[in-house]
Amino acid sequence: MRRARALCASTRANWFTIQRMRSTTKNCSSLNLEPFLCLALAAALAACGGELVTNDGGAAEGGSPSNGGTTNNGGGTNEGGSGAEGGAGGGTTDGGGGGGTEGCDDPDTCEYDLETTCMGEPANDPTNLPACPAELCPGGGLGRCIPTTLVPKDSVALLADCSETQKCVPDSAIMRDGLFTAPTCEFGPGYEGRCLSTCIPDVASQIDLLPQDICAPDERCAPCTDPFTGEDTGACTLSCDQGPTLPPKTFPACCEDLGGGKCVPADVVGEESAATLDPEECEGLGETGSVCVPDVITDAHLQGQPFVATSCTTNLLVQLGGGSAQGGCLPRCIPEVNDTAGLAQDGCPDQTYRCVPCTNGGASTGACEPQ
Repeated sequence: MRRARALCASTRANWFTIQRMRSTTKNCSSLNLEPFLCLALAAALAACGGELVTNDGGAAEGGSPSNGGTTNNGGGTNEGGSGAEGGAGGGTTDGGGGGGTEGCDDPDTCEYDLETTCMGEPANDPTNLPACPAELCPGGGLGRCIPTTLVPKDSVALLADCSETQKCVPDSAIMRDGLFTAPTCEFGPGYEGRCLSTCIPDVASQIDLLPQDICAPDERCAPCTDPFTGEDTGACTLSCDQGPTLPPKTFPACCEDLGGGKCVPADVVGEESAATLDPEECEGLGETGSVCVPDVITDAHLQGQPFVATSCTTNLLVQLGGGSAQGGCLPRCIPEVNDTAGLAQDGCPDQTYRCVPCTNGGASTGACEPQ
């Protein structure tokens, strides 16, 4: 039986981490399977009224195909002789929970061969399971609610809650029995990544920072290594993935004489914000397509918060020119802030900031709005 590894996520300093869960125990004792594959089969059996030993040693509701050698009308047997694969991979079940063309999956490959020899037929049909609430899978993510008792204990805390008794598992993992290599994508020029479901909580929480690139609409491109630290995120070693092919790469430092910043791909920053930032220094550093983002702004976003400027009072010259007395301290790494004559420190933390009026001529400058 091929090794199955769980899709899971956990947070690590500075950037989200997609962390592998390598289990050494066979929690689903009647199915000689590792936990995530067990989870996928359990979901299919639960959908068609089957019984299966769960992660706490109990049994899921329904009949007992895992102990009897067959599942309803499914005809397959697993290596231990339980017959659960008849419902999940090699045949069908009365409830439609199983799928796949019998014998289509090549046992000599790690991945479930969904797009090739199985010709699009999933190992398990997730549509027979209740969909996750939309707020758990932003951007149109596709996931299914599975009883928490069927989820490996090590993964429970890493998946979103559908309810007090259910967890949200991505469709793509269920369809492939947890055996997959996520598509390779480009987080930014030279930054290797993988397309991962927005139903994964740490992908969902960073959805505005992760580019879509070539990924499906319900996925985002997660970097293989933390672009701030160079540390492995685990996004590129899930399940059958052999790991990244490019060396670790971090965002180069920029604007070091004005408070500091990082050259971040414009696609990550967003078109509107990127238009206000400096691309030239990054181009000189070999980072074409990136802009220099002040550290104070990225630090705030990495904490899941927008950057909010410290309040300040503008000088008389600014006010005589139509600017408001109330202002916000913005970093001089922003070209317009550094280049605008008449702006002063005016109560800002240090000389790397300037006090920018909240409004000019009655129109908002954006200085006092969350960024």
